[in-house]
Amino acid sequence: MVNVWLTLWRETLFMVYRATFKGLCLALCAISAPVYAQETISIGYQAPKETQLLPLNLRGPAQNEQPRVLAGLQVEKFAKTSPDIRGLALGPKGELLVLDGRRSQISVLIDRDKDGRLDMTRRLPARFTHPVSMITYEDLIYVADATAVWEISPAGQRKLASLANVDAHVDARPLLLAPDNMHIYLGLAQPDGQSKIVSINRVTGLAKPVAEGEGEITSLAQAKGTALWVGMKTSLLPVNSGQFDKSLAIELPTHVSLEGIYLPTADEMTARGLASLAGKFLMILGQDHYGAESEFVGRQVVTLNSSFGQPDGKPTTIIGGFLANHGRTAWGQPGPMVWDERGLFLADKQSGIIWRVSRLEPKIRILDQQAENKEIKFYKSEEIKKPKASWGSSIKNGSSIVSGSQLASDWEQSALIPKETLMEKLRKKESGEDERARDAD
Repeated sequence: MVNVWLTLWRETLFMVYRATFKGLCLALCAISAPVYAQETISIGYQAPKETQLLPLNLRGPAQNEQPRVLAGLQVEKFAKTSPDIRGLALGPKGELLVLDGRRSQISVLIDRDKDGRLDMTRRLPARFTHPVSMITYEDLIYVADATAVWEISPAGQRKLASLANVDAHVDARPLLLAPDNMHIYLGLAQPDGQSKIVSINRVTGLAKPVAEGEGEITSLAQAKGTALWVGMKTSLLPVNSGQFDKSLAIELPTHVSLEGIYLPTADEMTARGLASLAGKFLMILGQDHYGAESEFVGRQVVTLNSSFGQPDGKPTTIIGGFLANHGRTAWGQPGPMVWDERGLFLADKQSGIIWRVSRLEPKIRILDQQAENKEIKFYKSEEIKKPKASWGSSIKNGSSIVSGSQLASDWEQSALIPKETLMEKLRKKESGEDERARDAD
């Protein structure tokens, strides 16, 4: 009986010991665990919630509201057209061609003397079906719409290449003139998340593939001696061996989309007085939503430095200010742009305003040097009042009168300025000359 009790007592002690040891081990593990592990298992811990995205509130620009530009540049309104501007291009005589997505037509804005002021507007007779992009070459205009790539010439409109059987989004069909000027690059975004670029012969209309890859294509750009660059919805990358090279891709911030890219050469920008944009990547950023922690980087035009044809460094905003109300409201969306000797023309496709950005010229005041010697004649009935001079004044012959005129008069200086200045009178008073003169009188 004693042995049974001893056995039970021994097993009970062993069980208590094992439970105590296990508890101590768990406590030690909890104490020595990393901080992130403690937070994971702590009671009441909640993982950070994903930022809730809300659509931007859209409105028109206020009366004096305009974009903000980089120091050294100035911006002014060039024209007001219909909203939904899909493309900008320059005609052979400097006309500004505007692809109107709402009217499905091309408007021609004419500035006869190229002083940056609009003289007249007219519309071309060509009509399209949901046009999305436009380029020019000499006196030819090329437009991509939902059905085809069209060529508009002085002789009329012809279908260059049919897109009726192409399985691609109608809102993303960018055009770009190839460096040989004989072909046109066309970007197509497919519903399966893939995109491709084809080359179309401007004469025959025959097409051949150039590159393809994953992503939603939005724009194309290429300068002389550089690779063909592709603007995706969320990144910028080059074409390499017929593929989109993701190893060199530049990813955009959250909530921001890439609406357009341009590669102006250093020579053409310097010659147009826009040296700050010379040889850089110009990127048009879009934004349709905002979040509680999102940065206000959308809806603006930025530049990226170029090193050996590759984007380098951090972006610099050159045109912005389209967001208001702490980034919750947008009064404009920068869109297509072109440039010539008058400056850079930027279309606000939301409001339909076309802005002209140019170099800020220093104000120089030119004085008329001949005004001093110009004889001014008066009628006999006019009375000329001589200005009153105070002690120590510096009014001289030919001084300016309140009315703004200049009198070329032979008035004696003694009639305007007393012969004895205040200092001379003080000196005579101290020396006693005035008293001796009165005594002599």
